[in-house]
Amino acid sequence: MRKKRPEILNPVRKISEFIFSLLSKFSAKQVKFPLEGIKNVTIRPSTYNHEILYSLPIVKKLSEEFNLTVLLPKNRETDYFERFPVKIIKYPENLNFINTYCLKNRLKNESVDLFIDLNRKNIDMFSFLLKNPVTTSIHEAESVNLQVNARTASITDNYQYLMDLLGFPISWDSKVIGLPEWEGKTNVIGIYSDLEVDDQFLQVKTPKDLYRVSSLITKKNDLSTIAFFLGVSQILLMEEKDPFHPPKSIKVIRYSKSITSEVIKRCLNSL
Repeated sequence: MRKKRPEILNPVRKISEFIFSLLSKFSAKQVKFPLEGIKNVTIRPSTYNHEILYSLPIVKKLSEEFNLTVLLPKNRETDYFERFPVKIIKYPENLNFINTYCLKNRLKNESVDLFIDLNRKNIDMFSFLLKNPVTTSIHEAESVNLQVNARTASITDNYQYLMDLLGFPISWDSKVIGLPEWEGKTNVIGIYSDLEVDDQFLQVKTPKDLYRVSSLITKKNDLSTIAFFLGVSQILLMEEKDPFHPPKSIKVIRYSKSITSEVIKRCLNSL
């Protein structure tokens, strides 16, 4: 019986999304440029499959200009976000009725002029709970009155375009994550520790290990994002159906079911 529970809850979740979408449709604010009177900003970084650290340049820039609140899932580490002068509010990943009600009470005293939501789901719900401020995103929703899409699909291009439109250009470098600059070693190939490892690779488990390699073979994870900020050349292994579009500087090798030795060989030929 317990295995069927998610299927039972799914219609309830759909109804909840519909209700918040409907409420947002009738209460969304009109946007006028240039944006004026913005003092308090709230951002919800994307939590979809290890995309969260790509939002750090946005968090860094906005924290320098505004009173910034960052909404993060409860199970998410906050180390990189705590480097900036921000207020962090954690929310439960399971946004059922009770959790949503508790979250509403936590957010009721938040004053928000601009809400940036970088997720694909629940934008309308969070916008409504934040009393429908001006809401912007790279994704579509009823509450989004400022939707931004770059000409390319890469996550960095979309984030860059969003911040350019708001008038706050961002940069992608190691200063954002607070790590020393990377100097590539010659002919040392690193491989993410969850992948099969043999003698020709150096096993990479932590960001510190990146300073020992000239290039990296990895799956989609926070380590891949950190490598991007450091400028480490990498091959990103992704499932064929994964809709994620990495930065254009990252080479992608897609696989269907599993990562085989043939897939690794393709990576080596692409380095």
